[in-house]
Amino acid sequence: MHYRDPHYTGILHYVVQINGGQNMGWRSGTEWNLIPPLRETGCLRLDPIDWPNVTVAEGVILRDRDWIWRALHRSVDLFHEKWDYEFFRFNCEHWARLVATGVCRCHQMENYLELVRSRLPLIGNMAAKALEFLCCPWEYNQYAQNAIWD
Repeated sequence: MHYRDPHYTGILHYVVQINGGQNMGWRSGTEWNLIPPLRETGCLRLDPIDWPNVTVAEGVILRDRDWIWRALHRSVDLFHEKWDYEFFRFNCEHWARLVATGVCRCHQMENYLELVRSRLPLIGNMAAKALEFLCCPWEYNQYAQNAIWD
């Protein structure tokens, strides 16, 4: 599930539903000021579900409930205040998809790269390639996935 970030309405914040009234999300350790932090120690936070503003993901193939529950617990042990929240490489969507599906992936970053390509015709492709080089190692080397699966 996700909702629009209150500070940056173009950004979706992804969370995992814990029960009928709470969700957990991966986030930076501090509140954002003008821009999202590119990298800092991350934390997992339990929040009440804001039902009027949340969108439940559709078409996502979830793991079974027991697997997700184990992955949630494992991620708290492995990531909470130990790993970096990185806007481009390990953000809330990477974490939520990892815990719910077993795949560490961020579709927002893919959409962002396409936006860079389309909006900056002269340098957009080069800029997108550079961002892709920075973003994709988390998704393709399966480091976080292996940490959860072990």
